[in-house]
Amino acid sequence: MKLNSIMARLVDEVPSFRLVGGAAEFERAANALAALPAAFVLPATDTAEENNFMGQLVQQKVTLRFAVLIAARNLADDEGAAAVESLEPLRAAVRDALLNWRPDGADDGCEYANGSLVAFTNGTLWWQDFFTTTYIIRSAT
Repeated sequence: MKLNSIMARLVDEVPSFRLVGGAAEFERAANALAALPAAFVLPATDTAEENNFMGQLVQQKVTLRFAVLIAARNLADDEGAAAVESLEPLRAAVRDALLNWRPDGADDGCEYANGSLVAFTNGTLWWQDFFTTTYIIRSAT
């Protein structure tokens, strides 16, 4: 499943983000992030259930876990409290945009899994929220 539809959804539904991208944009932006706040949609893991059929047909439900990595900055203080305050409305907007929404290629809507602090460096707070969705894979023969 491609993550482009998730990025497009965040562009459309969360206009506060000045930059939304994937892994390639994250790699470039991590070194010199100028457009803040920013969000990056990154694959995390996928887990397949057992095949329901015997023989040559394979059909499996796959749970995809992806991260929305948010970079927020508020230079009002150097201890990060202002950046945390700036982060919360962004997280809420991401949840509002993704919860129960079904990305292209998915069979179920997105669910929130968990979130965690990644880093706080140079006045920028990096936070990732994880979401899951599912899709079915099938063999042709």
